[in-house]
This record gives sequence, C-alpha cells and structure tokens, in this order.
Amino acid sequence: MLLSPVSFTTSINAQIRNNMQPAVDRTVCFDCAKTTKEKKMKMITTQKIQKKKNGFTLIEVIAVLVLLGILAAIAVPKYIDMADNAKDRAIDAGISELNSRESLTWGNLKLSQAGWVSDAATYAAVDQDLGADYSDAFAVTGGALTFQVVAVTLTRTASTNEGPGRWSR
Repeated sequence: MLLSPVSFTTSINAQIRNNMQPAVDRTVCFDCAKTTKEKKMKMITTQKIQKKKNGFTLIEVIAVLVLLGILAAIAVPKYIDMADNAKDRAIDAGISELNSRESLTWGNLKLSQAGWVSDAATYAAVDQDLGADYSDAFAVTGGALTFQVVAVTLTRTASTNEGPGRWSR
C-alpha cells in the first residue's frame, strides 16, 4: 500500500505515541511518481515564496531614507523661514495698529470742542499698548518696537492740523 507523505508521517507519529514500533515499508518511494519537471517547478515555486517572506531589501530601505532626507532638507529651512516671516508680519501688524490708533485719536481730537491742539497732545492721547508680546520704547519722534525677539526702529512723522502722525520703519 502506498501512503502519501502526510499520511505516512501521521501514521508513524501515531504509532510512536502508542509506544508501538513504527512499521516502515522500505519499498515505498514517495517521489518516484513525480517527474523531474514537477520537482523543478516545486523548487522554483518554493524559492519564490521564500523570497517574498524576506522583507525589505537594502536598496528599498536606502531609497526610502534618501527620500526622507530630501524631504527634510526642503521642509526644515522653509519652516525656519516661515517662523521669521511670521515675526516680521507681526511687527508690520504692530506698526499698522499704531497708525490706526494715531488716526483715530487725531480724528477724535479734530472733532472735539477744543480741536487739534498740538502734535504732543495727540501723541500723549494715543494708546500705545499693543499687547504682551510687544514691548516698546517710544518718544514723540519714534522709538523701538520689539515683538518677542525681533526689534525694529520706528520713526514717527508728526501730526498736523491737516493729518495724523504716521509710524514707519
């Protein structure tokens, strides 16, 4: 009787568990029925399956690392530039806010009973507190405006009876 390799192994394992002497038929040839071509196909299929189980190749890992390096080389400088640009825009927003407050104060003084008196009176009436992130050292003619760590020197054009004072870099 010919047994398949699986049933033969199962039969021997069952006999060993039952403390029996395994009966091995030495005339059985499991691979005799297979042709050489079938054996080669089985080997090739087995090799293909084993190659797929190995994971990533060194070339694939290096390619991914190169791509990540390129992305990092592009992204990090842009991020640093973006932070610096944001601080510059915050300074510009502070200057714009000062100009708006100067114009509003000048307009209120012009509409008041006393009217516009002097540039010093207009400058003294302007609220120059821009918030916690800003610090300033202003005088009637200008001064320094600082946002976090970025500082700029500002000049102020005096207000007149015809127009408000203007802050600029």
